[in-house]
Amino acid sequence: MRLLLISNVYPDKHKPYAGKYILLHKYYLELKGVKCHILSPEDNRQGRWRSFWKYFRMLPAVFRETMVSDFDVIHAHWIIPSGLLGLLISRLCKKPLVLTSHGAFVDGLDQRGWLFRSLIPYIIRQADAVIAVGENHRKMISRISGLPSDAIYKINMGVRLKNIPVSRRLAREELSLSPQKKIVIFLGNLYFRKGADVLLKAVNRLEPDPEELLVILAGQGPEEMALRGLSKELGLEAVLRMVGPVLSENVMTWLAAADLCVIPSRTESFGLVAIEAMAAGTTIVASNIGGLKETIRDGENGILFPVDDDESLSEKLQVLIEDDQLRSRIEESARSTIGNYDMSSQVDKVLAVYSSLIG
Repeated sequence: MRLLLISNVYPDKHKPYAGKYILLHKYYLELKGVKCHILSPEDNRQGRWRSFWKYFRMLPAVFRETMVSDFDVIHAHWIIPSGLLGLLISRLCKKPLVLTSHGAFVDGLDQRGWLFRSLIPYIIRQADAVIAVGENHRKMISRISGLPSDAIYKINMGVRLKNIPVSRRLAREELSLSPQKKIVIFLGNLYFRKGADVLLKAVNRLEPDPEELLVILAGQGPEEMALRGLSKELGLEAVLRMVGPVLSENVMTWLAAADLCVIPSRTESFGLVAIEAMAAGTTIVASNIGGLKETIRDGENGILFPVDDDESLSEKLQVLIEDDQLRSRIEESARSTIGNYDMSSQVDKVLAVYSSLIG
């Protein structure tokens, strides 16, 4: 089987950590005998004009792929612009299009301009197969596109379970982190919707002495300066450490080194970091929203708190920081969850979709 894989993001020299999910899926697809060709921007850095330019530079590659047409199926990740480019190539080459929506542009579509409100449902309806990464997300796609919910595949992102890290002690030694401190980590893009500011406000309410606590923000994005300013305003400089983006091969080590992984998102279609934290053996505290509440059973394999509620988050962090046995019980329960998210089995489901389209 020959596959044209189109993605908004893919690791490059500027952001080698971007699109790690797509890179790993390509790896597993090729292990299973699929010949993959990637079509993605060469520069994942952000900025309005840079974004316009990087997609404009993709157009020659789009026409080249159209002329060569050496593939059996097209799989576009994200609706805009990958899905639009995939639809163009699909119609010109008469090849089936699989479209995976990861949440961007679908979440909050009602607040977007009329062009997106018209174009996104159109692209979804024109695809030969549509994949949602979670149940709530599938219902949202069904609502905006008019497609029956059962006509949309639900296939989550999955994690590479063979990449399970070593113990917390060894992870901390590798990263030169204190073995005594309680470590709370946020890992993700520093966007407003990811809610890192909620974590900082919650930490400000905690009682532990700063000498006993370390809060790590691992990621980058447009909110970085605002978060630094908020940290200074709240007097958290002694507690907070901003480490910048983390390479995909180091993600599990950073998660394993922490006692708690906080995911305070304001919107989240799936929440891959939650699954990665479970696989790393780290207790999760997450917003009760979207795909997170599908994955996390509150009080069993993780802890949920109301969206944007830093007071509730602080209360839950306080309990978890003080109760080692509670964290151990949650982490043990989480180990039985991750088997449902093995990346290899999720790729098998994607392969079944491809096969259904090419006979």
